[in-house]
Amino acid sequence: MPIIAFDEAHGASWSIDANIAQQSTPRQPEYHFFGHLAELLGSDVNFRCIRFTDKFSVESLRGIDVLILVDPILSGLDDDLGLGSAIYSREELQALEQYVRNGGGIAIFGEHSPEIRTPNLKKLTEIFGFRQSNGIVLTPESPENAHILSRHFQIDHIVRSPITRGVSSFSYHKGSAFQIFDHDIAKAIAFAPDEHASVVLVLAQLGHGAVIGIGDTDLFSIPYIGMNDNIQLFKNIIVFLSSGESDMFQPGFLTEKSYFKSIYYNRNLREVITPIDCSQCYSELHVELDPFDISKSNTFLDEAELRFQQLPRNIRKEVNDFKRNGNKYGCLLLTGLEPDPALPSTPADSRRQKNKTTYWSESYLSALSRGLGEIFSYQQEKDGVLYHNICPVQKNETELSSESSAILLDFHTETAFHPLMPDFVLLYCLRSDHDGEAKTEVASTREIIKNIPIGLRGILFQSCFRTGIDFSFGSESGTQGNGPLLPIFTGNPYDPFMRFDPDLMEGTSQQAQKALDQMKLAMNTSKNFIRMQPGDLAIIDNRRAVHSRSIFIPKYDGKDRWLQRVYVVRDICSSDEYIRTRQRIVCVEFRP
Repeated sequence: MPIIAFDEAHGASWSIDANIAQQSTPRQPEYHFFGHLAELLGSDVNFRCIRFTDKFSVESLRGIDVLILVDPILSGLDDDLGLGSAIYSREELQALEQYVRNGGGIAIFGEHSPEIRTPNLKKLTEIFGFRQSNGIVLTPESPENAHILSRHFQIDHIVRSPITRGVSSFSYHKGSAFQIFDHDIAKAIAFAPDEHASVVLVLAQLGHGAVIGIGDTDLFSIPYIGMNDNIQLFKNIIVFLSSGESDMFQPGFLTEKSYFKSIYYNRNLREVITPIDCSQCYSELHVELDPFDISKSNTFLDEAELRFQQLPRNIRKEVNDFKRNGNKYGCLLLTGLEPDPALPSTPADSRRQKNKTTYWSESYLSALSRGLGEIFSYQQEKDGVLYHNICPVQKNETELSSESSAILLDFHTETAFHPLMPDFVLLYCLRSDHDGEAKTEVASTREIIKNIPIGLRGILFQSCFRTGIDFSFGSESGTQGNGPLLPIFTGNPYDPFMRFDPDLMEGTSQQAQKALDQMKLAMNTSKNFIRMQPGDLAIIDNRRAVHSRSIFIPKYDGKDRWLQRVYVVRDICSSDEYIRTRQRIVCVEFRP
């Protein structure tokens, strides 16, 4: 059984041990976890994968068929896991050369901008006739955006060889190129589609062994390995280095495994996070103005912002940190915000409760919102009011709306179809349901993405999902797929933003629909819940989390569940094209 060793003794930024990656980088362990590569080799090719944690020497390398190296990171330059010295000694370089001459194979995963990293790989690859180029490989985008340079692109200029058997293209993300200076030893295998036709994949042979260099680590990371033929390329590289030509090449290889399953899934968030106790300062937030009076509404919000600034430092710090960084649950919970005194009956519909003559709840929502950004509303949503009453309405028990109770309101991001989505959704509980059973469920992208099979993740970043327009925004039937074509995930592949609404969204291909269905499963695997109690205020990160609401039984006796909701955008000024002059109402029109 061939032995594949992942070097973790020289300043590696990743580990094949999930516990090490989780403990060293708890905020984003997937960025530093490459255990899926060991899984691929162990389960499909029957290789034995080990962590290499020693210095390179003739003795320590004995018995290893393939050694996988990553560009070592100097401490302080980037996230490193503290796994050994980042510098290869002269004796180690000599040992590596001897290892290859004797028949060993080395796979080198380079990185962008090697000039700011250690000289290790430069010194090593020069033994084999090539070196990494400085900088980053960039290529023009599609013709309509040719003025923009892309750091993520497709490679399809590939030399046919055992390394590229079954590989018609592979993705490349923020990597470097190679310079070949000894063409008797090193050969170019793949080229970037830039004006220089930069070499991005190299094969070098010395003695009885071989070295393969590729200038990008990310294409074999969890978010990217499912794109194009990246999986096949990785397997080909390792199989070739271990045995040259082989009968182990099997097309269509795909793993359906997930990583970093959390023990916290489907639990009450009160048990896994520490709610922010506001019981000692809630009275400081009250604004004695009528927020529904148009002439006073902006004054009300300005005063609420000042009240937020007067909150204790620890509360402001928690809110500010959540605004910038979010958390693994996609939700921040504040408690102890006493409901209005002499609370009137729960509204029979979602319109304003006229008998509510104090504005404690609106003050809480406004103050916390101003710590996050700016409150806004949609013209089509409850006539453009800023503060939404969320309560059961008997005639709408089974409708897909916040007024329902007899059906599950499934996971979704708020207004996924809209060009201006809320950054945050705030929910404040004035009155809980009679039985205390209604759940507000939340699932964060940071947990969801761990439960998406490797081969499907890349699809979710592509614009191959068409969402529908909500009925209240002009859609005649709330039909699936009658709205814009969108990706589900955008941004950082390890910590993406998300737009998702399963009731309105459909995939435009069989593979896209498969990825969409997998998203639904992953959300239910990753969810946690809150049973909202009077005085609770939940801040949901609408760009990084979906939320849902369970079935509950109202009595329509004036004492039913009553939440208030507001939408918040970080920067209202950047949204002027959607906003009425000097108002907070978004008035984008949608085609029926």
